[in-house]
Amino acid sequence: MKATQGKANPQQVNQLLRDKLKG
Repeated sequence: MKATQGKANPQQVNQLLRDKLKG
């Protein structure tokens, strides 16, 4: 999964942030 997407939905961003926090 690439978090460097030009068009990222808020839901996807939230999920990515949660994943990063879980790290």
